[in-house]
Amino acid sequence: MENLAHTCVGYVLARTGLGRWTPLGTAALVVGANLPDIDVLYTAFGDHAVYLEHHRGISHAVVGLAGLSVLQVGVLRPFQRRVARNGSAGTISFFRLMILSLIGVSSHFLLYFTNSYGIRPFLPFDDRWIYGDCVFIVDPWIWLILGGPCIWFAVRRRWLTALYIAVALTATALIFMFRDGALPLTAKAVWVTGLAAIVWVRLGYRERWTPNIATGALITLSAYWAGLAVLHEIAVRRVETRAEVRALSEPIRRMGVLPTPVDPFCWVVIVETDRLTLTGEIKLYETPEQTTPFLSRPRHMEREEVKTALATPQGQTLLRFARFLVADPPEETEAFPWCYATFDLDRRAYAGLALSPCRQYRCADQAHRRRRVLPSLG
Repeated sequence: MENLAHTCVGYVLARTGLGRWTPLGTAALVVGANLPDIDVLYTAFGDHAVYLEHHRGISHAVVGLAGLSVLQVGVLRPFQRRVARNGSAGTISFFRLMILSLIGVSSHFLLYFTNSYGIRPFLPFDDRWIYGDCVFIVDPWIWLILGGPCIWFAVRRRWLTALYIAVALTATALIFMFRDGALPLTAKAVWVTGLAAIVWVRLGYRERWTPNIATGALITLSAYWAGLAVLHEIAVRRVETRAEVRALSEPIRRMGVLPTPVDPFCWVVIVETDRLTLTGEIKLYETPEQTTPFLSRPRHMEREEVKTALATPQGQTLLRFARFLVADPPEETEAFPWCYATFDLDRRAYAGLALSPCRQYRCADQAHRRRRVLPSLG
């Protein structure tokens, strides 16, 4: 998830009353909710192989969760007494500060568990990825559920009000322009109603409402996630009944039904066998007659040049990172090298993250529009 969502979660947790449990309690929750993204410090200075190897790595594992919590307490603890002398509420306590740090860091862990980006919770002992596949990595509905309460809580901070208005306008534009207005009218109505409710409550907000509103927002978020889990299960069952899937002549190696931005009723489908990958979309509000056929493309994993490239250290890094992988051959008339595309970061049914031996790579297949480059692969 992006850091706006993490920050909102940490701040709403603090306003349930946890932030007053000990001095710097709010800081422990808000900073802790973002702290695992410290991995950008050691992934930003290497090549793309280093980035893939360590991105969402140990800082997003259980071991990292504990270590980052201890690190945060070590930084905040010396300032607790100074803050308490300035009138901060709560009892000065190492134990309470540690609990709040664990809660904040764990919230980051939980948000990544819900989406299709995935986490490796058992590093360094086991590098398996686990995917929730329910929540898109940037979800405006989370901004609506948690952002509104955040702006109520910050009623005296005008700059936060201005920031939320900017975010709300941007998200509203995304909602109404998404796929040329293809989002169902019901979803648009819910969005507008939610914004109107935020404005209405903001005008008459009372400070004594804060703990109940914060708790209600977290309950609403949990209910939203539960609803997405139900929709995901319905989408999975529909995929399993599709004629293209039933007609496959070889066993399915793995299948993913991934969320799309904005629309909780539309899911990207990726079905992988040894030789080919099916990609497409499932829209739960469409009838069988309205569905678009899945696209089929060969994976080319059996080609010798592909095996050679993937046997390199950089290729092995890609294999550990990629959830769904295809090799994309160059056109016969072009001098471009092979391209390796993984579908797990891009929600479009036909696009993906691509890695190639060259520094500047343009693929003739315009379906592959967004690409990262791994200079030394191959």
